[in-house]
Amino acid sequence: MPTNIGNGRERCSDTIYLDSLAQARNLPEPVLQSTIQDTRKALQRRAFRKKYSVPLHVNLAELRNEREQYYRNGIYCAERIEQGVDGRLRTHYCNGRLCPICQAIRTAKGINKYLPAIQSFADPYFLTLTRRTVQGEHLRPTIRQMKGEFSLINDLARKNGKVHGLRKLEVIYNGETGLYHPHFHMILDGEEVASFVLKEWLKRNRFSAHRDAQELQAIEPGDSTGIRKLFGYITKLVTEVEEEKIPVPSEALDVIVAALFNSRTLQPYGSLIQAARDTEKIKATDVEAYETPYGFTIGKWILWEWEQRLATWVDKQTGALLVEPPTEKIRVKNNRF
Repeated sequence: MPTNIGNGRERCSDTIYLDSLAQARNLPEPVLQSTIQDTRKALQRRAFRKKYSVPLHVNLAELRNEREQYYRNGIYCAERIEQGVDGRLRTHYCNGRLCPICQAIRTAKGINKYLPAIQSFADPYFLTLTRRTVQGEHLRPTIRQMKGEFSLINDLARKNGKVHGLRKLEVIYNGETGLYHPHFHMILDGEEVASFVLKEWLKRNRFSAHRDAQELQAIEPGDSTGIRKLFGYITKLVTEVEEEKIPVPSEALDVIVAALFNSRTLQPYGSLIQAARDTEKIKATDVEAYETPYGFTIGKWILWEWEQRLATWVDKQTGALLVEPPTEKIRVKNNRF
Protein backbone atom coordinates (compact mmCIF):
# COMPACT_ATOMS: atom_id res chain seq x y z
CA MET A 1 0.00 0.00 0.00
CA PRO A 2 1.20 3.55 -0.62
CA THR A 3 2.69 5.31 2.37
CA ASN A 4 2.90 8.91 1.20
CA ILE A 5 -0.73 9.72 0.53
CA GLY A 6 -1.91 12.75 2.45
CA ASN A 7 1.56 13.95 3.47
CA GLY A 8 1.26 17.70 3.66
CA ARG A 9 -2.03 19.52 3.34
CA GLU A 10 -3.77 19.15 0.01
CA ARG A 11 -5.88 22.27 0.02
CA CYS A 12 -7.39 24.35 -2.72
CA SER A 13 -8.20 27.98 -2.07
CA ASP A 14 -11.34 28.39 -4.14
CA THR A 15 -13.82 31.21 -4.31
CA ILE A 16 -17.58 30.91 -4.53
CA TYR A 17 -18.36 33.79 -6.85
CA LEU A 18 -21.77 34.86 -5.69
CA ASP A 19 -21.93 38.47 -6.93
CA SER A 20 -20.28 41.82 -6.55
CA LEU A 21 -21.78 44.91 -4.94
CA ALA A 22 -22.03 46.74 -8.25
CA GLN A 23 -23.65 43.79 -10.01
CA ALA A 24 -26.20 43.34 -7.27
CA ARG A 25 -27.17 46.99 -7.33
CA ASN A 26 -27.84 46.78 -11.06
CA LEU A 27 -30.12 43.76 -10.79
CA PRO A 28 -33.88 44.35 -10.70
CA GLU A 29 -35.25 43.46 -7.27
CA PRO A 30 -37.28 40.39 -8.44
CA VAL A 31 -34.21 39.02 -10.25
CA LEU A 32 -31.97 39.61 -7.24
CA GLN A 33 -34.41 37.86 -4.90
CA SER A 34 -34.67 34.93 -7.32
CA THR A 35 -30.90 34.46 -7.53
CA ILE A 36 -30.59 34.74 -3.75
CA GLN A 37 -33.23 32.01 -3.36
CA ASP A 38 -31.43 29.75 -5.87
CA THR A 39 -28.16 30.16 -4.00
CA ARG A 40 -29.82 29.55 -0.65
CA LYS A 41 -31.01 26.17 -1.97
CA ALA A 42 -27.53 25.39 -3.30
CA LEU A 43 -25.98 26.23 0.05
CA GLN A 44 -28.53 24.05 1.84
CA ARG A 45 -27.50 21.13 -0.34
CA ARG A 46 -23.89 21.90 0.49
CA ALA A 47 -24.74 22.01 4.20
CA PHE A 48 -26.38 18.61 3.88
CA ARG A 49 -23.19 17.19 2.33
CA LYS A 50 -21.05 18.86 4.98
CA LYS A 51 -23.23 17.39 7.74
CA TYR A 52 -22.49 13.85 6.55
CA SER A 53 -18.92 14.53 5.44
CA VAL A 54 -17.66 15.43 8.93
CA PRO A 55 -18.43 12.10 10.71
CA LEU A 56 -17.37 10.20 7.57
CA HIS A 57 -13.90 11.76 7.65
CA VAL A 58 -13.64 11.66 11.44
CA ASN A 59 -14.11 7.89 11.37
CA LEU A 60 -11.54 7.56 8.59
CA ALA A 61 -9.01 9.74 10.41
CA GLU A 62 -9.42 7.63 13.53
CA LEU A 63 -7.95 4.69 11.65
CA ARG A 64 -4.64 6.43 12.41
CA ASN A 65 -2.79 5.29 9.31
CA GLU A 66 -0.58 7.10 6.79
CA ARG A 67 -3.67 8.73 5.24
CA GLU A 68 -4.80 10.38 8.48
CA GLN A 69 -3.93 13.94 7.38
CA TYR A 70 -5.66 13.38 4.07
CA TYR A 71 -8.87 12.50 5.91
CA ARG A 72 -8.50 15.34 8.42
CA ASN A 73 -8.43 17.75 5.49
CA GLY A 74 -11.89 16.41 4.66
CA ILE A 75 -13.16 17.22 8.15
CA TYR A 76 -12.33 20.89 7.62
CA CYS A 77 -13.48 21.16 4.00
CA ALA A 78 -15.60 24.34 3.65
CA GLU A 79 -15.32 24.76 7.45
CA ARG A 80 -15.24 28.56 7.25
CA ILE A 81 -16.87 30.79 4.67
CA GLU A 82 -15.59 34.34 4.47
CA GLN A 83 -17.98 36.88 3.04
CA GLY A 84 -16.53 40.11 1.73
CA VAL A 85 -18.40 43.39 1.63
CA ASP A 86 -18.99 42.79 -2.07
CA GLY A 87 -21.18 39.80 -1.25
CA ARG A 88 -18.71 37.15 -2.41
CA LEU A 89 -18.20 34.01 -0.34
CA ARG A 90 -14.76 32.40 -0.15
CA THR A 91 -13.80 29.06 1.32
CA HIS A 92 -11.26 26.21 1.09
CA TYR A 93 -11.84 22.71 -0.26
CA CYS A 94 -10.01 19.49 0.56
CA ASN A 95 -10.13 17.93 -2.92
CA GLY A 96 -10.66 14.57 -1.25
CA ARG A 97 -12.11 11.79 -3.36
CA LEU A 98 -14.64 10.75 -0.72
CA CYS A 99 -15.69 14.30 0.15
CA PRO A 100 -19.36 14.80 -0.82
CA ILE A 101 -18.82 18.55 -1.22
CA CYS A 102 -15.85 18.26 -3.57
CA GLN A 103 -17.47 15.38 -5.45
CA ALA A 104 -20.55 17.48 -6.19
CA ILE A 105 -18.35 20.26 -7.58
CA ARG A 106 -16.31 17.82 -9.67
CA THR A 107 -19.52 16.32 -11.05
CA ALA A 108 -20.88 19.70 -12.13
CA LYS A 109 -17.49 20.64 -13.53
CA GLY A 110 -17.11 17.42 -15.49
CA ILE A 111 -20.58 17.67 -17.01
CA ASN A 112 -19.96 21.28 -18.04
CA LYS A 113 -16.65 20.39 -19.67
CA TYR A 114 -17.48 17.10 -21.36
CA LEU A 115 -21.18 17.22 -22.17
CA PRO A 116 -20.88 19.43 -25.31
CA ALA A 117 -18.27 17.06 -26.78
CA ILE A 118 -20.31 13.95 -25.92
CA GLN A 119 -23.43 15.50 -27.44
CA SER A 120 -21.50 15.93 -30.69
CA PHE A 121 -21.01 12.16 -31.01
CA ALA A 122 -22.72 10.76 -34.08
CA ASP A 123 -23.51 7.38 -32.51
CA PRO A 124 -22.84 7.31 -28.74
CA TYR A 125 -22.79 4.00 -26.87
CA PHE A 126 -22.62 3.31 -23.14
CA LEU A 127 -20.34 0.44 -22.16
CA THR A 128 -19.63 -1.13 -18.77
CA LEU A 129 -16.68 -3.49 -18.39
CA THR A 130 -16.45 -5.58 -15.24
CA ARG A 131 -14.43 -8.38 -13.69
CA ARG A 132 -14.93 -10.65 -10.73
CA THR A 133 -14.85 -9.11 -7.27
CA VAL A 134 -11.53 -9.23 -5.42
CA GLN A 135 -10.21 -9.06 -1.88
CA GLY A 136 -8.89 -5.75 -0.58
CA GLU A 137 -5.21 -6.64 -0.90
CA HIS A 138 -5.72 -7.44 -4.58
CA LEU A 139 -7.67 -4.29 -5.45
CA ARG A 140 -4.81 -1.98 -6.42
CA PRO A 141 -2.95 -4.53 -8.61
CA THR A 142 -6.27 -5.52 -10.21
CA ILE A 143 -7.01 -1.90 -11.13
CA ARG A 144 -3.50 -1.52 -12.55
CA GLN A 145 -4.01 -4.68 -14.63
CA MET A 146 -7.41 -3.52 -15.88
CA LYS A 147 -5.98 -0.19 -17.01
CA GLY A 148 -3.11 -1.95 -18.78
CA GLU A 149 -5.48 -4.26 -20.61
CA PHE A 150 -7.70 -1.40 -21.69
CA SER A 151 -4.67 0.55 -22.93
CA LEU A 152 -3.73 -2.36 -25.20
CA ILE A 153 -7.32 -2.65 -26.43
CA ASN A 154 -7.41 1.08 -27.15
CA ASP A 155 -4.19 0.83 -29.16
CA LEU A 156 -5.73 -1.93 -31.28
CA ALA A 157 -8.94 0.02 -31.80
CA ARG A 158 -7.02 3.11 -32.91
CA LYS A 159 -5.51 1.19 -35.82
CA ASN A 160 -8.94 1.21 -37.44
CA GLY A 161 -9.63 4.85 -36.64
CA LYS A 162 -9.49 7.37 -33.82
CA VAL A 163 -11.27 6.40 -30.61
CA HIS A 164 -13.42 9.12 -29.08
CA GLY A 165 -14.83 8.62 -25.62
CA LEU A 166 -14.55 8.83 -21.87
CA ARG A 167 -13.74 6.11 -19.33
CA LYS A 168 -14.60 6.24 -15.62
CA LEU A 169 -13.24 3.90 -12.95
CA GLU A 170 -15.56 2.96 -10.10
CA VAL A 171 -15.14 0.61 -7.15
CA ILE A 172 -18.08 -0.83 -5.20
CA TYR A 173 -17.78 -2.58 -1.84
CA ASN A 174 -20.04 -5.56 -1.17
CA GLY A 175 -21.02 -5.56 2.50
CA GLU A 176 -22.22 -9.18 2.46
CA THR A 177 -19.09 -10.72 0.92
CA GLY A 178 -16.48 -8.18 2.01
CA LEU A 179 -15.18 -8.05 -1.57
CA TYR A 180 -14.51 -5.15 -3.95
CA HIS A 181 -15.84 -4.70 -7.47
CA PRO A 182 -13.70 -2.49 -9.74
CA HIS A 183 -15.26 -1.71 -13.11
CA PHE A 184 -15.22 0.78 -15.98
CA HIS A 185 -18.10 2.91 -17.25
CA MET A 186 -17.57 4.33 -20.72
CA ILE A 187 -19.20 6.41 -23.41
CA LEU A 188 -17.76 5.74 -26.85
CA ASP A 189 -18.64 7.15 -30.24
CA GLY A 190 -19.73 4.34 -32.56
CA GLU A 191 -21.23 0.88 -32.15
CA GLU A 192 -18.36 -0.73 -34.04
CA VAL A 193 -15.74 0.68 -31.66
CA ALA A 194 -17.77 -0.15 -28.54
CA SER A 195 -18.42 -3.72 -29.71
CA PHE A 196 -14.73 -4.19 -30.54
CA VAL A 197 -13.69 -3.02 -27.08
CA LEU A 198 -16.19 -5.37 -25.44
CA LYS A 199 -15.05 -8.34 -27.55
CA GLU A 200 -11.38 -7.73 -26.75
CA TRP A 201 -12.15 -7.27 -23.06
CA LEU A 202 -13.90 -10.63 -22.86
CA LYS A 203 -11.09 -12.27 -24.83
CA ARG A 204 -8.47 -10.99 -22.37
CA ASN A 205 -10.57 -11.77 -19.28
CA ARG A 206 -12.16 -15.07 -20.26
CA PHE A 207 -11.70 -16.51 -16.76
CA SER A 208 -12.60 -13.38 -14.78
CA ALA A 209 -15.38 -11.69 -16.79
CA HIS A 210 -18.76 -13.03 -17.93
CA ARG A 211 -20.60 -11.57 -20.93
CA ASP A 212 -23.85 -11.18 -18.98
CA ALA A 213 -22.07 -8.96 -16.46
CA GLN A 214 -21.06 -6.45 -19.16
CA GLU A 215 -23.38 -3.77 -20.49
CA LEU A 216 -23.52 -2.34 -24.01
CA GLN A 217 -26.35 -0.13 -25.18
CA ALA A 218 -26.99 2.80 -27.47
CA ILE A 219 -27.58 6.18 -25.88
CA GLU A 220 -30.83 7.62 -27.11
CA PRO A 221 -31.11 11.38 -27.75
CA GLY A 222 -31.87 13.18 -24.51
CA ASP A 223 -30.97 10.18 -22.32
CA SER A 224 -28.62 11.36 -19.55
CA THR A 225 -28.43 8.12 -17.53
CA GLY A 226 -25.03 7.10 -18.88
CA ILE A 227 -23.60 10.56 -18.44
CA ARG A 228 -24.72 10.67 -14.81
CA LYS A 229 -22.96 7.36 -14.17
CA LEU A 230 -19.73 8.70 -15.59
CA PHE A 231 -19.70 11.83 -13.48
CA GLY A 232 -21.03 10.37 -10.25
CA TYR A 233 -19.17 8.92 -7.27
CA ILE A 234 -16.04 6.77 -7.43
CA THR A 235 -17.61 4.51 -4.79
CA LYS A 236 -20.89 4.22 -2.95
CA LEU A 237 -20.92 5.24 0.70
CA VAL A 238 -23.66 2.74 1.55
CA THR A 239 -23.96 -1.00 1.01
CA GLU A 240 -26.65 -3.63 1.55
CA VAL A 241 -26.50 -6.40 4.12
CA GLU A 242 -29.54 -8.70 4.35
CA GLU A 243 -31.57 -6.17 2.33
CA GLU A 244 -30.75 -3.37 4.77
CA LYS A 245 -28.74 -0.34 3.67
CA ILE A 246 -25.85 0.49 5.98
CA PRO A 247 -22.79 2.77 5.73
CA VAL A 248 -19.72 1.22 4.14
CA PRO A 249 -17.20 0.50 6.95
CA SER A 250 -14.38 3.03 7.25
CA GLU A 251 -11.81 0.27 6.80
CA ALA A 252 -13.34 -0.64 3.42
CA LEU A 253 -13.43 2.99 2.25
CA ASP A 254 -9.78 3.33 3.29
CA VAL A 255 -8.86 0.31 1.16
CA ILE A 256 -10.49 1.97 -1.86
CA VAL A 257 -8.76 5.31 -1.26
CA ALA A 258 -5.38 3.58 -0.94
CA ALA A 259 -6.00 1.55 -4.11
CA LEU A 260 -6.85 4.67 -6.10
CA PHE A 261 -3.94 6.77 -4.80
CA ASN A 262 -2.17 8.62 -7.60
CA SER A 263 -4.46 6.95 -10.14
CA ARG A 264 -6.76 8.74 -12.58
CA THR A 265 -10.39 7.75 -12.34
CA LEU A 266 -11.55 9.72 -15.40
CA GLN A 267 -9.74 9.17 -18.71
CA PRO A 268 -10.68 10.89 -21.99
CA TYR A 269 -9.83 9.70 -25.49
CA GLY A 270 -9.73 11.39 -28.88
CA SER A 271 -11.76 14.58 -29.15
CA LEU A 272 -12.50 14.60 -25.42
CA ILE A 273 -8.86 15.05 -24.39
CA GLN A 274 -9.03 18.80 -24.89
CA ALA A 275 -11.98 19.03 -22.51
CA ALA A 276 -10.05 17.17 -19.82
CA ARG A 277 -7.79 19.98 -18.64
CA ASP A 278 -7.86 20.15 -14.85
CA THR A 279 -11.23 18.40 -14.57
CA GLU A 280 -10.31 16.36 -11.48
CA LYS A 281 -8.89 19.34 -9.57
CA ILE A 282 -11.04 22.06 -8.05
CA LYS A 283 -9.61 25.52 -8.70
CA ALA A 284 -10.67 29.11 -8.38
CA THR A 285 -13.69 30.00 -10.57
CA ASP A 286 -14.67 26.33 -10.96
CA VAL A 287 -17.77 26.91 -8.90
CA GLU A 288 -18.82 30.08 -10.68
CA ALA A 289 -21.42 28.13 -12.64
CA TYR A 290 -22.24 25.96 -9.64
CA GLU A 291 -23.56 28.78 -7.46
CA THR A 292 -25.40 32.06 -8.12
CA PRO A 293 -25.47 35.56 -6.52
CA TYR A 294 -26.12 35.75 -2.79
CA GLY A 295 -26.40 39.39 -1.84
CA PHE A 296 -28.73 39.57 1.14
CA THR A 297 -25.88 40.69 3.44
CA ILE A 298 -23.96 42.82 0.94
CA GLY A 299 -21.98 45.59 2.61
CA LYS A 300 -20.91 43.48 5.61
CA TRP A 301 -17.77 41.41 6.20
CA ILE A 302 -18.77 38.16 7.90
CA LEU A 303 -16.92 35.01 8.87
CA TRP A 304 -19.37 32.13 8.79
CA GLU A 305 -18.16 29.09 10.76
CA TRP A 306 -19.54 25.57 10.48
CA GLU A 307 -21.54 24.27 13.43
CA GLN A 308 -22.03 20.52 13.16
CA ARG A 309 -24.76 20.45 15.80
CA LEU A 310 -26.85 22.94 13.81
CA ALA A 311 -25.76 21.62 10.39
CA THR A 312 -25.14 25.11 9.01
CA TRP A 313 -22.65 27.98 9.10
CA VAL A 314 -23.01 30.53 11.88
CA ASP A 315 -21.89 34.14 12.34
CA LYS A 316 -20.36 33.78 15.81
CA GLN A 317 -20.70 37.50 16.50
CA THR A 318 -24.44 37.70 15.95
CA GLY A 319 -25.58 34.08 15.99
CA ALA A 320 -27.12 34.47 12.53
CA LEU A 321 -27.31 31.39 10.29
CA LEU A 322 -26.01 31.48 6.72
CA VAL A 323 -28.87 29.17 5.66
CA GLU A 324 -31.52 27.22 7.47
CA PRO A 325 -30.37 23.70 8.39
CA PRO A 326 -31.06 21.21 5.57
CA THR A 327 -33.73 18.55 5.86
CA GLU A 328 -33.63 14.88 4.90
CA LYS A 329 -35.87 15.74 1.93
CA ILE A 330 -32.81 17.16 0.19
CA ARG A 331 -31.24 13.74 -0.04
CA VAL A 332 -34.47 12.08 -1.11
CA LYS A 333 -34.91 14.62 -3.88
CA ASN A 334 -31.37 14.36 -5.19
CA ASN A 335 -30.78 10.67 -4.34
CA ARG A 336 -27.16 11.43 -3.56
CA PHE A 337 -24.90 13.50 -1.34
